Amino acid sequence: MGRKGNKRHMKSLNSPAYYAISKKHNKYTTKQTCGKHSKERSIPLLLFIRDKLNLSDRKVEIIKIIKQGFIRVNGKIIKDYRFPIGLNDIINIDKLNKSYKVSIDTKSHFAFEEIKGNETLSRICKVIRKYKVKNDIIMIGLHDGTNIKGSKDINVNDSVIITNDKKISKVLALKKNAKCFIISGVHVGNIGTLNEIKNLENKKQVIIKKENNEFETSLKNIMIIE
Repeated sequence: MGRKGNKRHMKSLNSPAYYAISKKHNKYTTKQTCGKHSKERSIPLLLFIRDKLNLSDRKVEIIKIIKQGFIRVNGKIIKDYRFPIGLNDIINIDKLNKSYKVSIDTKSHFAFEEIKGNETLSRICKVIRKYKVKNDIIMIGLHDGTNIKGSKDINVNDSVIITNDKKISKVLALKKNAKCFIISGVHVGNIGTLNEIKNLENKKQVIIKKENNEFETSLKNIMIIE
């Protein structure tokens, strides 16, 4: 009989390019559990601590650190070493008093940067859907799978800054001259200014200006960040 269900293990050769890990160093790598981010755009928490931060090269030690509750993702203590982390997630390591924000580089690979101060208390999320529930309450769905209560002035393709307790602190509207980050496509990882929105027959395209150059990409490939 054929295998039923998903495989629990993943060979390094079959890991997504987003992982940006050596595919020949180890035969197997850690596979993330199902979560808010897709498999193609997230990595397990263990890989971040071990392979990206290089805090230890032993899997057993990293699992022990995670299970002791020393690591928070978006303000929540995570004890699952296979927990998926993706774009704009905030990882706090309390023992080291350090915080990091997940990003993506120009090769569509996992990237991160160290952050401090108020940056650790909130994150930017793109609004990918808007809908109503019981009693005409407006809800919005974000790029990381989060669903929170919204308002009439928030539209799809806008961005919102949300705190660790899932409260909206600011709305970043999709409009001309808005600063945006390219999250997918040929120009992934670049930051530019929204110069024009083009309404085509089946989709929307945007013209992005970066310094003295301009390029065109799909509206779904950008995230407003300012």
